[in-house]
Amino acid sequence: MISVGEYVNKSEFSNEDFMDNNSLKVGKYNPIFNTILGINIEIKDIYRSKGLPAHMLKSKHAKCLKYIDHRPDIINSPDYIGINLNENGTKIMS
Repeated sequence: MISVGEYVNKSEFSNEDFMDNNSLKVGKYNPIFNTILGINIEIKDIYRSKGLPAHMLKSKHAKCLKYIDHRPDIINSPDYIGINLNENGTKIMS
């Protein structure tokens, strides 16, 4: 599961804040998700930290590492998108 809040540049940040040596671009937010979900998230590039694999190992998420290189495909074509009413924020799930 990919949290939109974690990966989409929020409005309080500019693209320059994320374009550094510690980040990798993994996609671009698809505006069709706004239409489907009835939300309004700004259309920007999506980044992940280069340190994400190490974090996943430390957080006992090693079994998910095999999907890390597939994130661009998951972001571009998720199996499911929706709003979890039990959590704040929106998720894109694959």
